Amino acid sequence: MKKTTKTRKTKNKSAAVASAIEFNDMNDILPPDMPLWEKLEKFAFVAADFYNFSQIETPILERLDIFAKAKMAGEEGFRPPLSVKSKHKDELVLRSDMRIPTMRSYLANGFSKLPQPQHLFYLGPIFREGQDGRPVELHELGFEIIGGPTDAVYDVQAINIAYKFLEDIRIKNLIIRINSSGCLVCRPNYRKKLVNYYKSLETCGSCAKHLGKNPIKILACASEKCAGLKSGAPSILDSLCNGCNNHFRNTLEFLEEMERPYMLDTHLTPSADYYDKTIFQIVAENEEIGSVVLASGGRYDYLAEAMGGHSTPAVGVSIGFRAIFDFVKARSLVNVKAKNKVFLVYIGDLAKKKALSLIEEFSRHNVPVIESLGRDSLATQLEFALKVGSPLGLIFGQKEAYEESVILRDMKTGTQEIIPLRKIVEEVKKRLKEY
Repeated sequence: MKKTTKTRKTKNKSAAVASAIEFNDMNDILPPDMPLWEKLEKFAFVAADFYNFSQIETPILERLDIFAKAKMAGEEGFRPPLSVKSKHKDELVLRSDMRIPTMRSYLANGFSKLPQPQHLFYLGPIFREGQDGRPVELHELGFEIIGGPTDAVYDVQAINIAYKFLEDIRIKNLIIRINSSGCLVCRPNYRKKLVNYYKSLETCGSCAKHLGKNPIKILACASEKCAGLKSGAPSILDSLCNGCNNHFRNTLEFLEEMERPYMLDTHLTPSADYYDKTIFQIVAENEEIGSVVLASGGRYDYLAEAMGGHSTPAVGVSIGFRAIFDFVKARSLVNVKAKNKVFLVYIGDLAKKKALSLIEEFSRHNVPVIESLGRDSLATQLEFALKVGSPLGLIFGQKEAYEESVILRDMKTGTQEIIPLRKIVEEVKKRLKEY
């Protein structure tokens, strides 16, 4: 009975320790997941290279005023997930997206003097505020086209690179939901139409507040009460000025030319006030769970000016990388084949010393070697080799060290043969190709 109590206490203690050190809403990327994570990263880098996007990295911490300016007056109540004060009393925040820091870098580092537009991409962690007020870590992949003319061809380039990336990682049934958000010229007229439509209708409490400040936000409300009112709401497409109308028409024509499937979604709204003209989402239509938004973006010609810079046309797309990883992993869409590695077993002190130089020889030929130099028992080393799943084992003992040879063992069949050290690398490379 005492033994059972002790075991239960040990388990409870372990659970308590695990709970105490777990960082809520932050994600570990564990070793078993790294091959898939890195393969998805490689797909992103290949797409960026093909379409001539250059990678940019920005600090995880940014000044609060950078984000506050970028969010603009319409984003009332902007709250950073975590802020700190520097020695100089600057208030710093964890970045909540990568687009704003990228534009900050573009403006601060004289990118406008370079050939325009600049094609930039990024991949890194961002932090948002969760429903319980705690910071949530996400990973964002994004492609931005900054500078140059306000040409619809760039909108479609941003859409296309995200679509191609998702297509390359074998996500099927993709469709582009697209709308226009208008501009500072035509948007006020559309807002008036929305106010006239909604003022006599009963909306939820939040939307009632939006009616006077930003009625466009009502279209994004997911509450049952407001969702049912959308179908009769006026479409912004009927309120576009000539410039926005022509831009949107050209965008759709480019998509049709590229044979990219799209659907007009007049209820799609901008997620920030700096957006203008094109806004879009790339969605996977899934029979099990319905529509899944995998990427979103649009044109944001007002962002640079809101941040204190000159007016700078720009368009981009962001992809929730962690969400993509979970989506692909759950459906085994991408085949990840681990690179075969050879396991080195040593016997004796002389062999242990010479094993280090042998490992380096394999390294020079890009052949991965797993070793267990901290274990002296042959049986323990072989058992470890079986656990890690190495197809080939190298047994290197005192005799082999003197004779400059090594025993090559097939870990599946148990067959083994003696190979001269000078030939072992090429022999291993040849054998690994068979697995």
